[in-house]
Amino acid sequence: MTAVAVLGLGAMGRAIAARLLGAGHQLSVWNRTPGRDDEAVAAGARRAGTPADAAADAEVVITMVTDGRALEEVLFGSDGAASAISPEATLIDMSTVGPTSIAAVADRLAPVPMLDAPVLGSVPSVESGTLVIFVGGDRDVFDRHADLLSLLGTPRYLGRSGSGAMLKLVNNAAGTAALVAVGELLALTDRAADRPRRRPRQPCRRVRSPR
Repeated sequence: MTAVAVLGLGAMGRAIAARLLGAGHQLSVWNRTPGRDDEAVAAGARRAGTPADAAADAEVVITMVTDGRALEEVLFGSDGAASAISPEATLIDMSTVGPTSIAAVADRLAPVPMLDAPVLGSVPSVESGTLVIFVGGDRDVFDRHADLLSLLGTPRYLGRSGSGAMLKLVNNAAGTAALVAVGELLALTDRAADRPRRRPRQPCRRVRSPR
């Protein structure tokens, strides 16, 4: 059993918390908007008053927030988790943020180790344990927490810190480009279908003048 704090209880954060609780881990949860932790607390999680409170006794702190600014606030804002997390604990950020944000957080959080671990998949993927998890960070830190991540899906170690965040951005960009291309092709098809067909030209008949 691992003592885990989950910070950020949107749809994905709540699903992650439920999955970890179901596996028997000890959980503390925190969310900026009150009420989103009700399900997890009813299932046995401890409701924390602040990110620092959630992280104080955790061996692993998982963040799942909207963007880099929210990550900075949760970690380094008033009563942020960074003020209480143990140097022996690990931060695993599963949000979709850029490698620049990951590098800034890792520098400020040191000596606490960090993994960037964004995911491919949605709530049903969490519930079935079939997420694809892109992980960047030190290999030995990844190895220590691979079993925990495997409860959520398939963790793929990619290399140094920021590698997971970078591949997630590349994947998102590729998906967007593919959608734009499909949209353009469909629009082209619609225009071609709506274009009126021209009647074939009738051959001209030469009228002979009377002699």
